[in-house]
Amino acid sequence: MDEEFYVYGDPCHWSSTRPDTPATTVDELVAALAKQQSRDPSAPQDITVGGYAGKEITLHVPDDAAFDACDGGDFATFGVAGEDPARTHQGPGQIDEMWVVDVNGRIAVLDGAYFTGTPQNAVDELHAILSSATFD
Repeated sequence: MDEEFYVYGDPCHWSSTRPDTPATTVDELVAALAKQQSRDPSAPQDITVGGYAGKEITLHVPDDAAFDACDGGDFATFGVAGEDPARTHQGPGQIDEMWVVDVNGRIAVLDGAYFTGTPQNAVDELHAILSSATFD
């Protein structure tokens, strides 16, 4: 069964902006992420991970995000069947590099998260980990 991702329209008010229809392809998921309110997304880039094609998009949690004003105290990107929210964030200013790959018709999401003050060597190591992923 393919994974279905429900990308919230507003990551702070995720419970009321969950779409009725999930994203079920790499292109649908990345397009929905690019439209998410307040995320200041990068332009999607084509990637290959473990021999599989996909797209990468970088999202930001606003520096002034007030998590305590968000639904359930969570700033959240998406839910999956039976789990809302499934991807929440640690704090304002978080950067998420979402690597979304089609693995034989199933979506794999690799999320490399860090903050502006994270040392570059740690970000480089994170990139090495993401790019070395394999799928069985």
